[in-house]
Amino acid sequence: MSIKDPAARRRASILRIASLPVIAIMLLVAVKLIAMVIVAQVTIVEYSNEDYETSAQAAQWNLAVNLVEPHKAHFNQGTAFLGSKLYEKAKGEFEEALKTAPTPDSCDVRINLSYALEGLGDDANAAERLDEAIEYYEQAAGVLADADKSCDDTTERQEELLAKAEAAKDEQQQEEQPPEPGEGDPEGEESEDGPFGDIEDKNQTGEQEKEDQETADRGSEEGGAGTEKPW
Repeated sequence: MSIKDPAARRRASILRIASLPVIAIMLLVAVKLIAMVIVAQVTIVEYSNEDYETSAQAAQWNLAVNLVEPHKAHFNQGTAFLGSKLYEKAKGEFEEALKTAPTPDSCDVRINLSYALEGLGDDANAAERLDEAIEYYEQAAGVLADADKSCDDTTERQEELLAKAEAAKDEQQQEEQPPEPGEGDPEGEESEDGPFGDIEDKNQTGEQEKEDQETADRGSEEGGAGTEKPW
């Protein structure tokens, strides 16, 4: 039915014009929501394929399109960095995600943040920066201890991290203690354990280095050691 009243026609025209921005905003939001889902799926697939660089790039795009849950984009990018052993970058993304992540999402963020901190601790330990290593291990345990009560129990993992901190402290104390009088082998003499003492020491050192490497690799193994995958 046509509107014959000129005033009524003018009001109808004004309403149509006024509604255009609202319609445009609704279309933009719809497009962004669809893009958010697609980009998140790319992030997940590439992470599963162990293409962590592409996964991180996809997560970066999600930072621009995810209007509803930005913490997920930071978590996904951090997880991709974790897979690439870029622990410092991963740490920054997880810390950013933790600022806005609600429970239960914050539980997964804390788990992966603990692995990023542990990786930094392992790197510092390998470089004999024991003060840094101890701090990172303790921070990782603290991140898990501060989790909401509804999160999965991580007591065992906290104990593991604190044990690594204690081991680093013991090593630090041994390095700081001066040798006792008479300690040390005179030049050219064999150690107290005989000619096989040095071999045994080297074997023990090799085993410890192997354990540290296995720990460092956990963050990059798909589904390994409890690391949470992208959402």
